[in-house]
Parts: sequence; structure tokens; C-alpha cells
Amino acid sequence: MVVVTYRPALEKLLATLRSIVVQRDVALQIVVTDDGSEENYFEEIRMFFAKAGFKDYRLVENRTNRGTVRNKYEGLKAASGKYVKGISPGDRLYRDNTLRDWIDFMEQNGLRWSFSEAVYYQERDGKITPVRVKAHPDDLKPYKKKDADQCRWNYVVLSDISLGAVMLSTRELQLEYCARIADRVFYAEDHIWRMMMFEGLVGGYYQDYTVLYEYGSGMSTSGSRIWEERLRADWEAADRILFGENKKADAYQRRMMAAYRLNRKKGRLVRLLVKGKLRQKMKEKLWGRMTVDTLPRQRG
Repeated sequence: MVVVTYRPALEKLLATLRSIVVQRDVALQIVVTDDGSEENYFEEIRMFFAKAGFKDYRLVENRTNRGTVRNKYEGLKAASGKYVKGISPGDRLYRDNTLRDWIDFMEQNGLRWSFSEAVYYQERDGKITPVRVKAHPDDLKPYKKKDADQCRWNYVVLSDISLGAVMLSTRELQLEYCARIADRVFYAEDHIWRMMMFEGLVGGYYQDYTVLYEYGSGMSTSGSRIWEERLRADWEAADRILFGENKKADAYQRRMMAAYRLNRKKGRLVRLLVKGKLRQKMKEKLWGRMTVDTLPRQRG
């Protein structure tokens, strides 16, 4: 596990760590990597691990703030396990057997990366309340049918992407792709999954809840105009890496590139010419997939 922090709230950070150290039947290492916070709480983290009797951890202190992608990259370099799950303070693994079951799914299906489901929540006065919002990705049919081309089209062209908090992959894969965007994309490391899809490395769908995701406090859900602008700049930078610098695109990649550019043009009618766009818009308005508004019954 790589816990990515910047100016964390100590209570949220410890809640996240508690959800990790209780994981059963899995060899586990925790890397906490901090992006130049004035207070990184490393001493409190050491005390927490000592009290929990947990020894396999590493603390990575970045002296200056360089952005989420670089911080995650430094954490990945410090990690040594086969698989890596990134997580932020406030988010929590859903059950104490989440990692064991998820890794089993990856191994059984020969996957290098996969995404899953989350319960979005807000916490007030110590009470967790699920939040019902649009679920990502919206269209799960191609993943269930194992239609690789349609998965890629949806993810890259239609931007029907997964929530970044519910990703699990091999460490080598994340390290490779984070290295390619480090110092060019600063805050949204989730663009690596778009790159993988574009290049034909299709992720699997793990049909289970793995994370309690704190809604409204992160970059993408805070509603901050400043963060909207930063994330837009990251998206454009990732597009330049993904499309502008690809000199050996195959026929299907060229189709995706042409459709993606059309999808980015101004004018609603023009965008609706993109394959799947009209259906996507209708589905969003009429029967779009939503997150659960109750806590699902826990297994195990």
C-alpha cells in the first residue's frame, strides 16, 4: 500500500492506516509518502505502527511540494511488493479481507491492473453517511463481456473512466507509467490508466466494493475552481503525451485519436457524431449508473 499525503488531517490518516493494518491473509507493506507538508505526522505514524505491532513500513519525506504524481512516484520507488494500491487519508479499505480477495481476482484472471467499486461517503460528528452520486465508469458491459476494443474506446474516447481511488496494479506497471508523466502531469496520476488503455493494456473490472471513498474533500470532488483549472491543465498535458507524442500509432489508435479530437471540439452536434457519444449522453440523463446510498452488507 502507498499512502499519499499532503497536509493530512491526523485523524483521517490514522483511520486510513487502521483499515490497512487489519488486512488478513496477505503479506503487506505500507509506504507513507509525504509531499513537503509543514507537519507530516511521521512520529505519530511510527507510534501508531508500534502500537499495532506492524513493522513492514517505510516513510518517504519529500522536502518540497512537487505535486501528487511525483509524490506517488517516490512512494512507488520505495515500495517492494508485487502489487500496489494507492490510497489517500480519509479513504479506507472496505473490509479486512479486501486486499486478499482482490489479489486473488487479479491472479486468477492474469491481470496487471484492475478497478473496482467504492462507497462514497461523508463524515459528520463521527458518523459515516453514504453519498449517492454518478458512478464511474458508467458503462460496465464491455468489461463484463471482456470486449477489449470497446473498453479502450469508452475509456479513451468517451472519457468513461474509473475512480482513481479503486485501482490495483502491479508495482512495476505503475512505476513505469508514473515515470512517463512525472514532472509533466502534477496532480492527477490517474492519467496513467488512460495511457494504458490507449496502448492496449486493458484493465479488469473487479465487481466488489473495496474502498470507502471520502467524497467532497479531494481534488476532483471539492468543487474548487482553482483545482478545476489545475486538473484541466493536467488533462491537457496528458493528452499531449498520449496523442501528440505517439509516432507509432496503429490503425485502432489512430481511430481513437481522430474520434477523441472530434469529441473535444466545440459544438454539441459535432461531438454527437462520435461513436457512442449520443448513447452515452442519453444514458447519463435517463438511466446513468449511481453509487449506492446505503452501506452494502459486508462479507467475511
